[in-house]
Amino acid sequence: MVTQDIRTLGDYVEKARNDSRLKRTTHSYIADMFQHYSPLEIFPNLRANKRQVGLVSQYFLGSANFGSLAERLLLLLGPQGVGKTTLCNDLKQSLVTYCKTDQGLAYAVAGCPFHQHPFDVLGAEDRGKHGLVWHQEAGPCPVCEKSLEQYGGWEQMPVTRFYYGPRSGIADHTAVDQRREDITEFLGDVDYSMVLKAKGSKSNPEAYDWAGKFVWANRGILDWDEILKSRRQLMTSLLMLTQSKAIAYPKFPKLHADIAIIGATNYGEYDLALKDNVLEPLFGRAFVVGFRYILDAKEEAEITKLRARQMQQYSKFKDDKSVLCINEAVLREYLAKLIVNSRMPEGESGLSPRVTLDIFSNAYMNATRKNAPCISFDQYRDSYEFVLSSELHKNKDLADKFSIDSKLAQQVTKEFFDQLWKTVAEKICATSDEFKRMGQNKYIEYLSVLERQSRGEELSQRDKELSAAVAHYLNTESQKQIQDQEAFERIFIVRLDEYKKQHYTQIERLRGPINNIVSSNIRTILKNYSYNEELHDKDRVLVNELTSAFGQAISGCRHCADGLLRFIGENL
Repeated sequence: MVTQDIRTLGDYVEKARNDSRLKRTTHSYIADMFQHYSPLEIFPNLRANKRQVGLVSQYFLGSANFGSLAERLLLLLGPQGVGKTTLCNDLKQSLVTYCKTDQGLAYAVAGCPFHQHPFDVLGAEDRGKHGLVWHQEAGPCPVCEKSLEQYGGWEQMPVTRFYYGPRSGIADHTAVDQRREDITEFLGDVDYSMVLKAKGSKSNPEAYDWAGKFVWANRGILDWDEILKSRRQLMTSLLMLTQSKAIAYPKFPKLHADIAIIGATNYGEYDLALKDNVLEPLFGRAFVVGFRYILDAKEEAEITKLRARQMQQYSKFKDDKSVLCINEAVLREYLAKLIVNSRMPEGESGLSPRVTLDIFSNAYMNATRKNAPCISFDQYRDSYEFVLSSELHKNKDLADKFSIDSKLAQQVTKEFFDQLWKTVAEKICATSDEFKRMGQNKYIEYLSVLERQSRGEELSQRDKELSAAVAHYLNTESQKQIQDQEAFERIFIVRLDEYKKQHYTQIERLRGPINNIVSSNIRTILKNYSYNEELHDKDRVLVNELTSAFGQAISGCRHCADGLLRFIGENL
C-alpha cells in the first residue's frame, strides 16, 4: 500500500492514478469512514438517536463524489441534552482514529497552514492534463504560492502524511457573545511582529498568522455550536463557504476550502430566524437533522448506563472499589419513566437527559459513601428530589409538575409497585417451592376444616376465616357465583381420602383460591419484613427464597431485591 514512497506532489499525482484513497474530497473521505466503521463504532457514546445517526450517515454518503449535499450545511436542530454535541464529538474522534488506519490514508502539502489537498495546488490546466477531476475553483493558498516559486513548480513540492486533530482538520466554535465575535477569529489576522520581515507589506503571506478556525477546519469538520446566535457577517461568510467552498480575505484573493460544516441550534432560535427571514439563503442550503427528547424509558436508561460504566471504572481506578450494581429495574422502570413522562407528547420540551445523568451521579456517589454494593430505590428517589430542587430555579412550572409528590410521580410509583408485585406474585410465587409448600399446607388445612365440619364439630375462628376466604375467592374467580356452598363442600367431603392424596395444584377449582390465600399471607409477611418485625423461621425461609428469585427476575443483586421487597411491603 502507498505510504513511504510519496514525498513530493509529483509522486502523489503518479500514485493517485491507481489509489482511490488519494482522490478523496473531504466529504468523500468522511463517507468512506462511514463505510469502514459501523454506526456504533463511530458513535460509541450514543445509545439512542438511531434515526439521527442514520440521517447523518446518509448526508455524508450523499455528499461524496461531488454530490450536491456537499454544498449543504449540516444543521442539527433540537433542545439541550438530546445528543447533538455527543454526536459531533464522536464523529470528530472517529475521524482522528480513522486517519491512522491504512484505509484512512491522507496527505497534505507540507508546510501549508490550510493543510491543502495536493490536488489543490495544481492549477486547473495541470489537473486537466493529468486527468484529475477536482474542485474547479481550487488553487494554492498564498503560502503555497510562495512555495511554488521556491520549488520552481508543483512537481517537487513536498507532501506529508496528514493526521486529523485539533487545528488540523478539526475546529470548534461556540457563539456566545456577538460583541466579542470577530471575523479574524475565523480567518486569522496580521502578525505585526512579522510585518518588517515581510518588507512592510500586510498582503505578504509571511505577515499573516493564518490562525483562524476556517483555516484549521479545512479538509475536515467545523463544529459550530449555537450557530444562529452568531453575527450576520459571519453567516455571510458561512454561506459563501457552504455554497462556493471559498473564503474571502481582505488582502488576498478568494481561497478554496473544503470543509464539512456542522451547525447546532435549538427550536427557539431556529423558529425566530425563520420568522425574521434574514437567513433564508443559508437555510435554503441546509440539511436539517431534527432531534427530540427520548420518549422510550429503556433508551433513556441505556444512555445513563454509559455514564454508570464510566463512574464504575473511575471508582475502581481511584479507590479500588465501586458500586457493583446500579439497580437497573429502578433506573429503567422508575427513574427513566419519571423523566420521559415529562417530555410527552412530542419530545420538544421537558426534563433533559442531563437531569437523568445528574440524578444517577448523585445516587451513585451516595451509595459509594455508604459503601453500599448497589444503589437503592430510596437513593434514586432522594436524588431525584435533590436534582429537581435545582430545576425549580430554571423552570418552576416544570419542576412543580414533576416533583416527587406530584400526581404524575405518584402514578409512576404506583405503576412501578404494581409491576414489581406482579413479578413477585405471578412469576416467582407461583413457581416457588416454598410457595407450593405453603399452598399444599393450606389446602390440607382446608380439607381438615371440611372434615371437622362434616362431623358437626365446632370450628375455631381460624377455621371459619379459612372457609370464608376460600368461598370468597371461589366466587371472585368464577364467572358464575356458587349458589350452594354446602353442596360444593360436600363434593370434597365425599371424596376426602382421594383429595388428600392429591396436590392442590391438580384441583382446578381450588388452585386459584389457595394461591390467593397464600399470596395474602405473603403480603402480610412482606409488610412485617418491611417494618423490620421479627419473622418466624418458616417465614424467613420464604423471604430468602423470594429475595434470590426476585434478584434474578429483575437482573439485580440480592441487595436490590431485598430493598425492592421492602418497598413492596411498605406499599401493600
